[in-house]
Amino acid sequence: MRAAELLDLNREHVWHPYAPMPGTSRPRLVESAPVHVFARPNPSTVSGS
Repeated sequence: MRAAELLDLNREHVWHPYAPMPGTSRPRLVESAPVHVFARPNPSTVSGS
């Protein structure tokens, strides 16, 4: 799948709750990024990086 096709699918089907409405710019395609998950009640961190 090409990047443009993936971004089109994203725009049509994914809700981005902190993005402006209507969208003022195209979303950026990110290949990878660090991930941190905070579990409760134990405040340990799981890293996906």
